[in-house]
Amino acid sequence: MTDTTEKTQLLQPLPRRSCWQRFVSFRGGAGATLFVATLALFSDAFCYGAIVPFQPTYESQYNLTETQLGLVLGSYAFVMTPLTPVAGMCVVFDRRV
Repeated sequence: MTDTTEKTQLLQPLPRRSCWQRFVSFRGGAGATLFVATLALFSDAFCYGAIVPFQPTYESQYNLTETQLGLVLGSYAFVMTPLTPVAGMCVVFDRRV
């Protein structure tokens, strides 16, 4: 009799959760951390990849030397270094759940 009861309990559907409940349960897990880290790396690489192809255009349009152009690209990394932790703190402090 217990064997039948266990099978019946296993076959019952899981309770439906709303989209918000699924989001909140995902938000605190390891999958959310991996997703945010992947998104951050992708957006950083995408933005940097959007700047580098226009390098020859900037050089000819603004009459930049190689040193000046290197400073322009280096300033992107220089600004991203202190701002990345600030953006991360905004995400962490925004957690209400």
